[in-house]
Amino acid sequence: MVAVVAAIIFMERGQRRIPVQYAKRVSPEDVTAVRARTSAQDQYLGVIPPIFASSILIFPGTIASFFPDNPWALRAADALSPQSPIYMLLYVALIIFFCYFSTAVTFNRWRFPTT
Repeated sequence: MVAVVAAIIFMERGQRRIPVQYAKRVSPEDVTAVRARTSAQDQYLGVIPPIFASSILIFPGTIASFFPDNPWALRAADALSPQSPIYMLLYVALIIFFCYFSTAVTFNRWRFPTT
């Protein structure tokens, strides 16, 4: 358990140092190049993908609870209960999907120069 917490903290605090170079004008005749580094956080969106994934997977069970006499709804709720292997596989797949999708939507790649 301690190793898992340490790995999570390590990944959450990680960042990439990206070298950038821009012009600094001291006077109209004197232009010097300034080198600096900007950082891009590796874990860009935090806990948003697991929240979205769990919300989508819990939704069929919530709908099934409105229809307790329907056998199809009960089977769907049992198949997507948090203890089932199908739930776990879908949960991991949805987290990966939402990590990629939400980063692709919100990350502005033009903010960082190409070097």
